[in-house]
Amino acid sequence: MRERLTDLWRALAVLSCSAILILGCDVQHNAPLAPSVAVLDGFQASNPHFAFLPPLAPPPEITGVFDATAQPLVIVCEWDGNQCALPPIATFSLTSGTDDEQISVSPDAERYMVLWRAPSSLESGRVYRIRVLVAGTELGSVDVIATDTEADENSDMPHVRPGRTLPIRFRIEQGALQTASFAGVWMGSLSGVGSLGSILEDDWVFELTQDGTAVSGLVSSAFSGLSAPLTGTASGNVLNYSFTVVSACCSMAYQGTGTLVDAGTMSMSGTMSASWGETFTWTGTYTRAADLAAARAAPALAPSQSTSAQGKGLVRGGIIARPPSE
Repeated sequence: MRERLTDLWRALAVLSCSAILILGCDVQHNAPLAPSVAVLDGFQASNPHFAFLPPLAPPPEITGVFDATAQPLVIVCEWDGNQCALPPIATFSLTSGTDDEQISVSPDAERYMVLWRAPSSLESGRVYRIRVLVAGTELGSVDVIATDTEADENSDMPHVRPGRTLPIRFRIEQGALQTASFAGVWMGSLSGVGSLGSILEDDWVFELTQDGTAVSGLVSSAFSGLSAPLTGTASGNVLNYSFTVVSACCSMAYQGTGTLVDAGTMSMSGTMSASWGETFTWTGTYTRAADLAAARAAPALAPSQSTSAQGKGLVRGGIIARPPSE
């Protein structure tokens, strides 16, 4: 029976969601969704050191060593075919969770588990995505269909009954936290304050390439026209990098950390040391751009702080855009 169930799941995965595994479901939010199977784990695709367990997926083939030290986060959301609707329906960690439920880990059973008490407000026919993340990196996800009748439950697809409890079980092995991809063009803005009171406002464009954990690239500013080479190291969903901009007036050395919030959003923070003896701390948010032309065509960073900080120096794009007391 177990082998037949496994074979059935394999067939469903091939026939029903080979495209879904890569592209996601093509759905409309204003109509019930047709049943489908979408499992992204080591059994179906993606991370070979992560797998969902029954009842969400068939028993996986064990390929590695179980990791009982991970700090997973489980997020349940309504899925519109492209992204999760906000806010999430439920979130769980090892220390807290929706409805006071928490993730438990069993080294003996080699699995993590949390009980999701599905709200009675779940709409039959809609898709809900269960995501498992560690350190901000998604290890895998599974889509479940909301059903409100026992006849619907006879389907061989993952389902959830509104108002019922669904056990979410999964396995994490050593090596599951793979290095994320930072390659591409990133656009956004950084802002901060210096130790001498100057204001930092930057809209650097990051052009990054990646070879394993080694990241390199170029940062450029449309405001100043300056650019500088960047080097960095990626680990999981975190990128540590540095670059130094040299202009006619001075030099500015940046040390930064970027953390992927999701595949298209990076939260940044760091410091900048200027040659005149001032040190800045800064934060910012960056998003992936379609290409370099799109990033350079985006509106310039609005000088939101400069108008409310008259008399203070303004640093932007590697130059002193406004001296102090001007």
